[in-house]
Amino acid sequence: MDGPLLIREVLPLSFLWLQVAIAALAAGTMLIYVTHGVRTRRDPLESTVPLSLQSTQTSFLLDGERIVDATEEARLMLARNRIPQSGRAELAALLTRSFGDLESVWPRDDGPANGALLSPDGTRCLSLRREGQMIRVTISDCELLARPGERDPCQHSAETEELDHLRLVTDRIPFPVWRQRPDGVITWCNKAYLDLASQGSDAPVGTWPPPMVLSVDAQTRWPEHEDGRLRLQSSCKPDQWYDCHLSRIGEDMLISASDASGIVEAETSRSDVVQTLSKTFATLTIGLAVFSPDRRLALFNPALTDLTTLPVTLLLERPDFFSFIDALRSRKKMPEPKDYKTWRAQIARFDSSDAGAPYSEAWHLPFGQTLKITGQPQPNGALALLFEDITAEISMTRNLRAELETAQTVFNALDDALAVFDAGGTLTMSNDAYDILWKVETRHGVLAQTIGNAAERWRNLSVPCETLNALQAYLAESGKTDGWEGELRLRDGRSLICRLAPMPGGALRAMFTPMIQHPAPRLTPVHDTAEEELRVEG
Repeated sequence: MDGPLLIREVLPLSFLWLQVAIAALAAGTMLIYVTHGVRTRRDPLESTVPLSLQSTQTSFLLDGERIVDATEEARLMLARNRIPQSGRAELAALLTRSFGDLESVWPRDDGPANGALLSPDGTRCLSLRREGQMIRVTISDCELLARPGERDPCQHSAETEELDHLRLVTDRIPFPVWRQRPDGVITWCNKAYLDLASQGSDAPVGTWPPPMVLSVDAQTRWPEHEDGRLRLQSSCKPDQWYDCHLSRIGEDMLISASDASGIVEAETSRSDVVQTLSKTFATLTIGLAVFSPDRRLALFNPALTDLTTLPVTLLLERPDFFSFIDALRSRKKMPEPKDYKTWRAQIARFDSSDAGAPYSEAWHLPFGQTLKITGQPQPNGALALLFEDITAEISMTRNLRAELETAQTVFNALDDALAVFDAGGTLTMSNDAYDILWKVETRHGVLAQTIGNAAERWRNLSVPCETLNALQAYLAESGKTDGWEGELRLRDGRSLICRLAPMPGGALRAMFTPMIQHPAPRLTPVHDTAEEELRVEG
């Protein structure tokens, strides 16, 4: 009886312990499941997600401004974008381009510990979670989270290869290219821009976003057409200029800049030359009118208005060539030709591009004014006209001619034969007595008379004597200061006194004076009461 009773007492106790053990096992299993589920929700990298899905996730662990850890996919992203270990700002800028304003959901000490963003196309999600003093940033494929194992490795490889190729291409572009927001913050740039920014910026190398090298913002006035061109000066180097081209991507601007420093330098040099020429032309007393190849007035100076009395307003209207000529005619600043149509036709032939010889003409205007017009067609088809007031020159020439004619008249009235030779030995003046004596025509001959030709003429018409040798020796002397005088006898029996005298400027004067032939003396008787004398009469 005691045995069965003991069994009956022990069996309920065993069942009780068994029930307790089963309950404990169930509770432990539930606790493990709950704990594992919480960890799965907290850390995707430590979850039991299949490897095919885990490989699509990109996770970074940041401690302040430093990236202290990253998954393999994340390391590849950092390498492709050249983001350094201390590149928290560069990483944030990179992710902002794909997910929007990252700073707005970044976990802060006084804010939520978690944050999330969705890409505009809804295919990727970005989660941020604070883990103590660190922040974990995870990028996941939303579609693969719902349907694991559907990632196409070939497509992923092709996309990665294309991205690397495009990055290599942009880095090999020799001129800066960048993308910036309307507020001027640069969100992407190529290597050439980074090199340019590092030349003149005080910011540490690798700082993101890089400084703005060319001042481009939303208020910049671009040309009206798309892909407009704008020339800007570099803030790094004042002597460096760039031609910038703009393409809009939504609200952002994609800008490319090509070096235009050489062009700016050439244009500046050309502008300086034009200004120098303009200042020079402005001081000229000769009127200048330059017509373009299409025969429109392109350039004129103040002297042109003074000489032609044409109003500046008319010249600023850029009249054509014949309108300019007609304006001169209406103001009587050109002589009235007998046949204006014929004269205009002649001018038209000169104006043609085939004319290569310069045109020159003196216009004798009313009231005694004389203008010298010189025209020269240019190789590029342009035409230059010069207007020169030669009234004073013409007046001086006329006065000089009158004085020479008066002096010639006086010389011709002299009985002595006179000739003047310049320092080079060329005959410059003689009188009629000289021409008659030596039987030459000095003022009408084709060939110029020289002192050598004249001396030969004197020798041929004179009787040989020592005087001719002495005369030849005197002419051969240089730097003569004293005169010479000698007697010559012509072959016709006449005798001459030849006088040579140096003149100022190296000139030489030759004068020939005929000797007077006195009759032979004769005796005449004189009757005187005191005595007879003989008086010589002669």
